[in-house]
Amino acid sequence: MPLPLVTLRRAQLEQLGAAMMDEFQVRLERHVRMVFPRRTGLLGDAGVRALIAKGVRRSQELRLTSERGMTRFTDLLFAFGEDFESRGGLAWMSSILQDVSTSEDARLYLIWTQLPERCPTSLEDF
Repeated sequence: MPLPLVTLRRAQLEQLGAAMMDEFQVRLERHVRMVFPRRTGLLGDAGVRALIAKGVRRSQELRLTSERGMTRFTDLLFAFGEDFESRGGLAWMSSILQDVSTSEDARLYLIWTQLPERCPTSLEDF
Protein backbone atom coordinates (compact mmCIF):
# COMPACT_ATOMS: atom_id res chain seq x y z
CA MET A 1 0.00 0.00 0.00
CA PRO A 2 1.69 3.24 -1.08
CA LEU A 3 2.22 5.98 1.46
CA PRO A 4 0.63 9.37 0.75
CA LEU A 5 2.94 11.98 -0.75
CA VAL A 6 3.91 14.66 1.76
CA THR A 7 6.96 16.89 1.39
CA LEU A 8 8.79 17.51 4.64
CA ARG A 9 11.63 20.01 4.70
CA ARG A 10 14.19 20.14 7.52
CA ALA A 11 12.65 23.22 9.17
CA GLN A 12 9.19 21.69 8.94
CA LEU A 13 10.41 18.42 10.44
CA GLU A 14 11.85 20.31 13.38
CA GLN A 15 8.58 22.21 13.86
CA LEU A 16 6.42 19.13 13.60
CA GLY A 17 8.55 17.48 16.21
CA ALA A 18 9.47 13.97 17.07
CA ALA A 19 5.87 12.72 17.31
CA MET A 20 5.23 13.14 13.59
CA MET A 21 8.52 11.46 12.70
CA ASP A 22 7.78 8.64 15.11
CA GLU A 23 4.41 8.07 13.43
CA PHE A 24 6.03 8.06 9.99
CA GLN A 25 8.61 5.54 11.17
CA VAL A 26 5.84 3.31 12.55
CA ARG A 27 4.18 3.34 9.12
CA LEU A 28 7.54 2.77 7.46
CA GLU A 29 8.20 -0.20 9.75
CA ARG A 30 4.84 -1.75 8.79
CA HIS A 31 5.74 -1.20 5.14
CA VAL A 32 9.20 -2.81 5.28
CA ARG A 33 7.90 -5.75 7.31
CA MET A 34 5.29 -6.37 4.62
CA VAL A 35 7.68 -5.92 1.67
CA PHE A 36 10.80 -7.56 3.18
CA PRO A 37 9.53 -10.23 5.60
CA ARG A 38 12.65 -12.39 5.39
CA ARG A 39 15.10 -9.54 5.87
CA THR A 40 13.13 -8.01 8.76
CA GLY A 41 12.87 -11.44 10.38
CA LEU A 42 16.64 -11.82 10.27
CA LEU A 43 17.25 -8.32 11.62
CA GLY A 44 14.84 -8.54 14.55
CA ASP A 45 12.89 -5.61 15.98
CA ALA A 46 15.88 -3.54 17.10
CA GLY A 47 17.73 -4.11 13.82
CA VAL A 48 14.69 -3.15 11.74
CA ARG A 49 14.19 0.08 13.69
CA ALA A 50 17.91 0.93 13.49
CA LEU A 51 17.97 0.43 9.72
CA ILE A 52 14.80 2.52 9.33
CA ALA A 53 16.37 5.32 11.37
CA LYS A 54 19.50 5.12 9.22
CA GLY A 55 17.38 5.21 6.07
CA VAL A 56 15.45 8.27 7.17
CA ARG A 57 18.64 10.06 8.26
CA ARG A 58 20.53 9.25 5.06
CA SER A 59 17.59 10.11 2.81
CA GLN A 60 17.39 13.55 4.43
CA GLU A 61 21.13 14.03 3.83
CA LEU A 62 20.45 13.26 0.16
CA ARG A 63 17.57 15.76 0.16
CA LEU A 64 14.96 13.08 -0.24
CA THR A 65 12.46 14.85 1.97
CA SER A 66 9.05 13.50 0.97
CA GLU A 67 7.66 10.46 2.78
CA ARG A 68 7.70 8.68 -0.56
CA GLY A 69 11.37 9.56 -1.11
CA MET A 70 12.37 8.47 2.38
CA THR A 71 10.39 5.25 1.97
CA ARG A 72 11.96 4.42 -1.39
CA PHE A 73 15.46 5.07 -0.09
CA THR A 74 14.77 2.88 2.95
CA ASP A 75 13.48 0.19 0.58
CA LEU A 76 16.88 0.29 -1.14
CA LEU A 77 18.62 -0.22 2.22
CA PHE A 78 16.46 -3.22 3.02
CA ALA A 79 16.74 -4.69 -0.48
CA PHE A 80 20.48 -4.26 -1.04
CA GLY A 81 22.02 -3.71 2.39
CA GLU A 82 23.04 -0.61 4.27
CA ASP A 83 26.30 -0.32 2.36
CA PHE A 84 24.71 -0.46 -1.11
CA GLU A 85 25.87 3.08 -1.97
CA SER A 86 29.52 2.06 -1.77
CA ARG A 87 29.31 -1.52 -3.02
CA GLY A 88 30.86 -2.14 -6.45
CA GLY A 89 27.96 -3.22 -8.64
CA LEU A 90 25.47 -0.96 -6.88
CA ALA A 91 27.53 2.24 -6.68
CA TRP A 92 25.79 3.57 -9.82
CA MET A 93 22.81 4.38 -7.59
CA SER A 94 24.96 6.61 -5.39
CA SER A 95 25.84 9.02 -8.19
CA ILE A 96 22.15 9.38 -9.07
CA LEU A 97 21.11 9.86 -5.43
CA GLN A 98 23.80 12.48 -4.80
CA ASP A 99 22.83 14.62 -7.80
CA VAL A 100 20.73 17.12 -5.85
CA SER A 101 20.42 19.31 -8.95
CA THR A 102 17.83 16.74 -10.05
CA SER A 103 14.49 16.49 -8.24
CA GLU A 104 14.04 13.67 -5.78
CA ASP A 105 11.23 12.19 -7.87
CA ALA A 106 13.45 12.18 -10.97
CA ARG A 107 16.37 10.61 -9.10
CA LEU A 108 14.23 7.85 -7.68
CA TYR A 109 12.55 7.30 -11.05
CA LEU A 110 15.96 6.90 -12.70
CA ILE A 111 16.96 4.28 -10.15
CA TRP A 112 13.66 2.40 -10.17
CA THR A 113 13.55 2.17 -13.98
CA GLN A 114 17.08 0.73 -14.10
CA LEU A 115 16.71 -1.75 -11.23
CA PRO A 116 15.16 -4.66 -13.16
CA GLU A 117 17.99 -4.67 -15.70
CA ARG A 118 20.92 -3.80 -13.42
CA CYS A 119 19.87 -5.60 -10.22
CA PRO A 120 17.66 -8.60 -11.02
CA THR A 121 17.89 -9.88 -7.42
CA SER A 122 18.04 -8.32 -3.98
CA LEU A 123 19.10 -9.52 -0.56
CA GLU A 124 15.47 -10.50 0.04
CA ASP A 125 15.99 -13.29 -2.52
CA PHE A 126 18.92 -14.84 -0.64
